[in-house]
Amino acid sequence: MFDFKIYQNQKFLEILEDAYDIEKVKVFDNEDFNSLTTFYKSKKKKNNIFNMPFNFYYSPDIKNNNEKYFFDNLVKYSYENNINIIIKSLIKYDKLDYISQNMNSILDVKEFTSYEEYFKSLRKNFKQNIRTSYNKLPNDFEFKIIDNIEELKLFYIALSELYIDKHKKVFQPFSLYKKLFEKGMAKF
Repeated sequence: MFDFKIYQNQKFLEILEDAYDIEKVKVFDNEDFNSLTTFYKSKKKKNNIFNMPFNFYYSPDIKNNNEKYFFDNLVKYSYENNINIIIKSLIKYDKLDYISQNMNSILDVKEFTSYEEYFKSLRKNFKQNIRTSYNKLPNDFEFKIIDNIEELKLFYIALSELYIDKHKKVFQPFSLYKKLFEKGMAKF
């Protein structure tokens, strides 16, 4: 099981709050349970309470003997406040009566010092696909780490066009990329 410590990083959580215009909700009377995962709601509209915004997944570390208490209190809060609570998780909890599971792939991103090091880590067929695509491109194609906001904007436009136009997918807001870049929490 992967340990996603980024979801306990206050700087990262503040970036999510700002980018998605959401605010924290204290669901439990017990601070130990409030610290297991942060719950949010939209500042702009009455909506569901959720533990992660769009396309983020986090599995609260609930010990087996506390799982029932955790979920019983979520149900209680939901009834008392007439609001749905959504938990997006990568694991299945035993104490839930109902769960909708989707397959979510996890990309284990390691710290690579160069493109060559990254390329060596890829599977044989994927390397060949990259070489084939590279040979079809003009010779001025290059890989580099973005070092300013203007380059980040160009990267974002190219990536979002690919996601939206070709794959018909909803894309993350630019403000998220910008804040992660400015705080030094991501390299593009």
